[in-house]
Amino acid sequence: MVSALVIGFVFLLGGCSQKYTVDLTNSTRSTLVATLELESLGSGQKVLTKSVLGPGEYRTMGPVEAPFTDRVRITVMPAAGAGGFSERRRLDPGKSFVDVAADEYGGTSLTITVRRDQ
Repeated sequence: MVSALVIGFVFLLGGCSQKYTVDLTNSTRSTLVATLELESLGSGQKVLTKSVLGPGEYRTMGPVEAPFTDRVRITVMPAAGAGGFSERRRLDPGKSFVDVAADEYGGTSLTITVRRDQ
């Protein structure tokens, strides 16, 4: 009896989903490409939405839905030809405020700051 309840609860959770929304600000001097990706336990990753932001631009990404058992992350990288490396951060469900900045000398290193209003 107890095991049937546990199995039913696990199947119920599998059908639940969570919403993610990101308010993204590009505080760099370069054009950036940002993606929200689904990190799935069994099937790797999948791009949920993608956006291109010029220097100083602001954009809202989402809302996107993800199963309760999976996570969503943001990946930010310089646009093609700009050089540099991508940065990633896992997000919590709900609304996140993300600011992307470059190092103080205007180099290719990106810094992602995630803030949430509770």
